[in-house]
Amino acid sequence: SSTPVCPEESVSVRRLRWDCLQEDVLAAAANNSSAQENDLKPNSFDTIVGTDVVFSPSLVCPLLETIKLMARKKDVESTKATRIYLCLQIRCADSHSLLFSEAHKYGLEVVDVTGELTSCCPWAVELECLLLKINVKEEPTTHGKKRKKSSKEKKSKKTSSKEKKSKKKDKKSPKRRKRELMLT
Repeated sequence: SSTPVCPEESVSVRRLRWDCLQEDVLAAAANNSSAQENDLKPNSFDTIVGTDVVFSPSLVCPLLETIKLMARKKDVESTKATRIYLCLQIRCADSHSLLFSEAHKYGLEVVDVTGELTSCCPWAVELECLLLKINVKEEPTTHGKKRKKSSKEKKSKKTSSKEKKSKKKDKKSPKRRKRELMLT
């Protein structure tokens, strides 16, 4: 018998309602045995993909909150930021506008990269699909200005970067499993 392309233990399905986000994250943590990793651990996903998820103005902010909670920022320890893509058609112009106008409030930036579809998916252009890339901003902004770090935060950062350098020297940890989240 051959090894499956996607072994059963590497795929899981969990309920994640955008409007009951905290409740579902806590339920997933409570339902896992101590031997299992929490499938809905915040800020732990390498990739988030959403298809046809922008269709109702009332769900745009919960979607952005979900992405913010599950995505990971790039950090100094060379952890890459979560790759986030949404592929959609404009079904509701108000929802689409709201996505672009509200994203910054969640520390996110929405970039239209639809041009990348033309070479690999010509049918996507015919179907008027949009490809949006969402970037997790390094520092959330308040009214267009970066928040200044307190002296305590700066001191903590210095200590942690020294600790990280020493950890890198004797780092022989196993490879981390890739984590993906599919929003539908």
